[in-house]
Amino acid sequence: MNIDRLNLELYTAGNVMNTKIVCLDDKESVQKIADLLLNTTHSGFPVTTKSRHGHQVLAGTITR
Repeated sequence: MNIDRLNLELYTAGNVMNTKIVCLDDKESVQKIADLLLNTTHSGFPVTTKSRHGHQVLAGTITR
């Protein structure tokens, strides 16, 4: 496929996203985060926390 002729307007986030997510808890140790950064090729990791209702919600991201 020639990237110069690819119409990106035909695609959505769902078409290009990765579903094999490594998600971190907001209480994760810096050592574990450092290990992930050293031993994976992921460019970012979502960080979750528990809401006051007990649900896991997105708190932020850690990126390279």
